Amino acid sequence: MNSAPAILSDINRLQTALVNREQGFEVIVKPLTRHYFSQGLYCREMAVPARTVLVGAMHKQDHMCLVLKGKCKIVSEELTEIVEAPFMYASKAGAKRAIYAYSDLVWVTAHATEETNIETLEQTLVE
Repeated sequence: MNSAPAILSDINRLQTALVNREQGFEVIVKPLTRHYFSQGLYCREMAVPARTVLVGAMHKQDHMCLVLKGKCKIVSEELTEIVEAPFMYASKAGAKRAIYAYSDLVWVTAHATEETNIETLEQTLVE
């Protein structure tokens, strides 16, 4: 089994390959994203098409990850697992993950914050 530093290194190499369109990757998709706010809570929902490879940003704070629809493989230092909705887990600060969507996927992250400005949230929550 790979160690956490090796997994992070693999995820970073995958991200570089996707960005540089190496190894036959042809399309970079920005998933449809929706933002929801409630008292002290920010949820970011992404609609990810089937057969999409996604590499997330490294988060600065602990948060919740929820799969509301679909089936995917999650690879991170925290877990490597195929999951199907409904699925939820607590993610630690510093986590970075790669996801492969076997089917159309709805992925949500939930963050404790009073901030409601999306640009400020991006700077506050992710590396």
